[in-house]
Amino acid sequence: IKIKEIKSGLSICGGGKISSTQIHNTYGDHRIFMALCLAALKSESPILIQDNNTYLDSYPKFIDDLKKIGVSIKEEK
Repeated sequence: IKIKEIKSGLSICGGGKISSTQIHNTYGDHRIFMALCLAALKSESPILIQDNNTYLDSYPKFIDDLKKIGVSIKEEK
């Protein structure tokens, strides 16, 4: 996946396959965490995203809503 910073934000060109990886820090930013969760939907193997409580302030039912649409998520506390 190619990501380029531009003046108004980011340009993201997908299309490639996402493989299993571990993401250790979302820098406490719920937007990064939630975007990575959506990107992980394209992975053929598990993605581990740590620092996963950041979404609670902005969208507390985010994980529940993903599960409702059939996303397989395993939460480790």
